[in-house]
Amino acid sequence: MSTSTYLQLCKDAQAVCEISGAPIVSVENQTGILADLVRWVADADIAIQREAINWNFLYKTDFSVSTVAGVANYNKPPTIFGKWDRRTFYLDYTTDDNVKLTEMDYRAFYNSQGRGVQEQNQPANFVIQPNENIILYSVPDAAYTLTANYWRNPLRMVANGDFSLIPEAFIRCIMARTKVYYAEAEETQFVYETAVAEYDRVLSELKSDQLPGWEGYRVSDDVQMTVSTDGFTGTGSDDGSAFEGPYY
Repeated sequence: MSTSTYLQLCKDAQAVCEISGAPIVSVENQTGILADLVRWVADADIAIQREAINWNFLYKTDFSVSTVAGVANYNKPPTIFGKWDRRTFYLDYTTDDNVKLTEMDYRAFYNSQGRGVQEQNQPANFVIQPNENIILYSVPDAAYTLTANYWRNPLRMVANGDFSLIPEAFIRCIMARTKVYYAEAEETQFVYETAVAEYDRVLSELKSDQLPGWEGYRVSDDVQMTVSTDGFTGTGSDDGSAFEGPYY
């Protein structure tokens, strides 16, 4: 989570966009370009959060519910829930008798095991309903602790003291996207192009830090670079053609 408040982000964006006048003192009751700026910062933040559903900064590990004998259905977390991490469903996770539950397809379950009177036993499977609530199979025969992880919904900043969920080290993403909005509104082509280039770069940095599978995007492989005679810095191929690897 960012340690900069919504108000501070707006102050930073005012400087980045070089909007003249007194520094913004509140996100409320603004008019003109500052009203736009306040909206652009919040829009930028929520748009970045919605770039992926599985950001590490949206990951939550706090879902836990005690099952009730004879009850198979359990609700998803209220309010902030986004999407389940379906690999993390357990019974009694913190005990030596923990059981990793196996997912069953909802429609297959509905048309087969879900029909008729259900027997009670220790569950071995879970089913995610279309509304993201949970069905345990078999129906629990006792009290177990059901745990799972999930990704929360993005959160929009509203008040002066609100914080972005995006880590502080990457709030440059918010600044860059805000500047894109500013350049679009002001129809400033050069500012727009430079802002888009900056945004693409810092968004890739955020992805490499906060998205599974992107960890190696910016990790050096210790390839030694040489200076070529054609004016480019890189490693040429055996046939003398230019190096076509990634540039950072």
